[in-house]
Amino acid sequence: LMFLVITIIIFSIFFLVINSLFSDKLTEEINLVASQQLEFASSLLDSSIEEIRSYHFALNRNYTIQNTIQAINRKDHSEEELAALQNTLKKAIDGLSTNSLNIRSVFAISKDGTILDPLYSQDTYQWLTKGSEEFERFLNSQLTLRISSPNSFPFEDSDTDDLHYNSTITCFGKIYDNTSYEDLGYVAVNINRQSLFKDMADVFDGTFSQFYVVDENQNIIFSNLPTPSPSVELSNLLQMEYPPSGESVSIQGTAYMGYSQTVSHYPNWRIIGFIDYDDIYQPIRRIILTTLLVFLLLIVFAATIHYYLAQRITVPIRTLKKAMRSIRKGEWPSPIPVTREDEISEILDSFNKMNLSLQKMTTQIAAQQEEARKNEVALLQSQLDLLESQINPHFIHNTLNTMKYLARIAHAEKLENLIVSFNALLRTSMSTDTLMIPLSEEVENLYHYMEIQKERYDFPIDFQCEISSNALSVLLPKLILQPLVENSLFHGIAPNDGGSIHVKAAVSENRLWVMVWDNGAGIPESKKTLLLERLHAPNRGYSSIGIANVNERLVLSYGASSHLIIESKPESGTSFSFSIPI
Repeated sequence: LMFLVITIIIFSIFFLVINSLFSDKLTEEINLVASQQLEFASSLLDSSIEEIRSYHFALNRNYTIQNTIQAINRKDHSEEELAALQNTLKKAIDGLSTNSLNIRSVFAISKDGTILDPLYSQDTYQWLTKGSEEFERFLNSQLTLRISSPNSFPFEDSDTDDLHYNSTITCFGKIYDNTSYEDLGYVAVNINRQSLFKDMADVFDGTFSQFYVVDENQNIIFSNLPTPSPSVELSNLLQMEYPPSGESVSIQGTAYMGYSQTVSHYPNWRIIGFIDYDDIYQPIRRIILTTLLVFLLLIVFAATIHYYLAQRITVPIRTLKKAMRSIRKGEWPSPIPVTREDEISEILDSFNKMNLSLQKMTTQIAAQQEEARKNEVALLQSQLDLLESQINPHFIHNTLNTMKYLARIAHAEKLENLIVSFNALLRTSMSTDTLMIPLSEEVENLYHYMEIQKERYDFPIDFQCEISSNALSVLLPKLILQPLVENSLFHGIAPNDGGSIHVKAAVSENRLWVMVWDNGAGIPESKKTLLLERLHAPNRGYSSIGIANVNERLVLSYGASSHLIIESKPESGTSFSFSIPI
C-alpha cells in the first residue's frame, strides 16, 4: 500500500508540474499572439489614418480651394456669386478624390460652421457642424485633423448608439493659407466606417471574443459585435489601460482577459480586445484531460504492480505480522499456509515451527505452575486445619457462653459485650465447613474485633465501614480483612496514641474493590517495599495470618491481578487495597 501511495504522490506531483508548465507557456503564447494582433491592427489603422492625412494635406495644398474659401469669406457676394463660388469649390474638392478611401462626401466649412456645398448647404445637414459636440471638440482640440465618433450623416442626426445605423465617420480638418498659415476654414471628409476597419475582423478572428476601437471619450468607433450595447460596466472597462500580459475582467458575469493598444498615428484611439477565459483554457483543459488520462493509466499500472507485489510479498508478511500480534496477546494462531518455495516461504515455515514449539513449552509450564499452585493451596489449608484443630471449638464456645451469663448476672455489661465479640471471632476462625463468607459477615467480624481492641487501649479509636449495598453479598476468603485492620491499629494508630481506621468496599466493572486505610504513623519508604516479605508471622494479635499471608491468599485464590497494594507516607497514614472478580 505504501508503494502505491508513493507512486500516486509522485504521479500527482508530476501531473501538477506538467499542468503548471503547459498552462504558463500557453498563457505566454496567448499574450504574445494578442499583443502581435493588436499591433498589427494598429498598423492597419495607421495606414488608413495616414491616407486620410495625405488626402487632407492635398486639400490644403490646393490653391483653388484656398482662394475660393478666401473669396467666400469676404461675405460681399450675391446669392448667384456665392453659388458659383461653392460650385467652384466643390469641383476642386471632387477633383482630389482618392480611390483608396471609401469617401462618401467631402465639403468645406466656413469659419462660422456653415457648410459650403451646393448640396449640403441646406438646413437639413447643418447639424453636422452647428451645435455638434464633435465639431466643437475639433475646434477646441487645436488639432489640424480630428476624427469624429460614428454618425448617421447624410441622414438625420439620431441619438442612437447603434453602429449599424451610424455608418459614417467624419474627419474634420483645417484649411489654412500656405503662406501665412492663417485658418481659412475647415473641411469635412465623410468616410464609410466599415471601409476604415474592413480588415480588422479578419485580424482578430479566432482570438478575441470581443474587440473595440474607442476614442478618448470611450465612444465605440468599431466593434466585432453587430450591435454592442453600451453599459456602465463596459464603459468602465473601456476606460482602463491593460498591460501587455492582460488583465482579468468580468463582463456580465463572464470572465475575460483584457488587452489594449493605442493607435500609434492617432493616439486618441485605442484598440481594446477581450478574450473569453473559456477560449483561453480550452486548450489547457485538453492538455489537462490528456495528462489526466495518462495519469490514470499510470495509476492503473501502478495498482497492478502493487497488487502483484502484495500477493507475492506484502500479504504473507502481513499474515505473519498478524500471527505475531496474536502471540503477543496470548493467543495461539493457526499455522500459516506455505504454498511457495522462496525466502518468504522459509520465514513462514520457520515461524510455524517456532509457534508449535512455544505452544508445547507453554502448555508444559502452565501444567507445572498449576501443580505447584495446588500444592501451595494444600499446604496452606493443612496449616489452617492444624491451627483450627489445636483447640476444641465446642469447649471454648461453651466456656465463653458461661462467662457471658456470669457477666450478665454481675451486671458487667462491657465484659459481656467483649465475651460476645470474642466468641463471634472464634466461631468464624474455627469454622471448618466453609472458607468463603459474605462481605457482610466479614465486616461484622471487624466490628467485633475492634470492640475488643477499643476496650484494650486507653486512647481514642475511630473505626468506620462504608460498604455499598451491592457489595454486602459478595463472597471472599474469611478473615481476609482482619489482618489489614490489625496492622493499621498496631503499626499506625497505636504509635500515635489514637486515630481513625476506615474500610470501604464497592462493586465496579464486575469486581469488588476494597480499601483499608488509616491516618496513623505511616511506613518509611525504605521499609514499604520489604513489608510483604518481613511480615510473614506478626508478633501481635490472636491470628498468625499476616499481611504477606493475605497477599498470598488473594493471589492463590484470584490470580496476580488481585494482589495487595500498599501505599504509605510517614506521618500521613497507610492504605491497603485490592480487587477480586465477582
